[in-house]
Parts: sequence; C-alpha cells; structure tokens
Amino acid sequence: VAGYTVTYLGDSPLTGAKVGNLSPALADELRLDASAEGVAVLEITQGSPAHRLGFQRGDIVVSINEQNVATSKELERLTGNVQRTWQITIIRGGRQVSATFGG
Repeated sequence: VAGYTVTYLGDSPLTGAKVGNLSPALADELRLDASAEGVAVLEITQGSPAHRLGFQRGDIVVSINEQNVATSKELERLTGNVQRTWQITIIRGGRQVSATFGG
C-alpha cells in the first residue's frame, strides 16, 4: 500500500487500525471514490478495539468529535486525546455513517 500509514496505539475506538492519507492512487487501490477526502482504513488488527467495533478496510474517516480529519497526522492528534465519548463519522460504500462510542 502506497502512502503514509500510522498504527494507533492510543486508547480510542480506532486502536488497531492502520490508516493512510487518501490520495487518487490509494482510492484506486481500495476501489473508493477518487474525489473522496479523509483518511482511509487500510488494515484492522484482529481482536483490536477497531475490529470489535466493526471498522473495515476501505472506511474513510472524515471526522472525530465533530472535527474534520483530512490527514493521518490530524487523526493521530485527535485520537491521542483521552475521551470518555467518541463521535466518529466515516464514509462506507458511498454513505456517510456517524456513531458514538463510550459514555
């Protein structure tokens, strides 16, 4: 997989997800809309929080706690904060889905 990737080790719903900045080449590789913006999920570690919560390869993370996510560095910064509740918005299969975790 081309592009920058990060594996999250912090205490967030995305722990165990490997992600990359969405580019035209990555969108093509994952068969995603080339005009989509955000951070794409590349891999999910079996048994991780991200796996247990149902995140999938090809999900596009667009916001965390109502803050837009355009790069993996922004996602890393936002998931590095300790939160009781997480509101995460993704695009899956062309549809935007928001979910709240924790609380």
